[in-house]
Amino acid sequence: MDMLFNYLSEEEKQEVVHLEEAFKTASTIEEAEFFYDQYRSYMNQAKKRYLKAKFGQYNMTLNDKLTDDEKELIKEYETSMHRAWTNKGVNRYYDQILTILNKAQKR
Repeated sequence: MDMLFNYLSEEEKQEVVHLEEAFKTASTIEEAEFFYDQYRSYMNQAKKRYLKAKFGQYNMTLNDKLTDDEKELIKEYETSMHRAWTNKGVNRYYDQILTILNKAQKR
């Protein structure tokens, strides 16, 4: 975290420190989730800046390459996979998920 913290602006650093304190003192789960989501957003920005500085461009992850339709399809296959009664059914859904991931990786 300290490494990514260096890639934030001074205002962002102050906001992150404030969010950490607010997260610690949150009284409900919803508040804690809200503060954590904001904190994670700042740290993702810092991660992108780090990757851009180190590699010259932002390297996309496999999740970034997947379309929304593919993500929904994978979620449906995962739930179907958990509901399958036989190993053959589980393997079929697993193979379909891997096919989608391999196609996205080749893009």
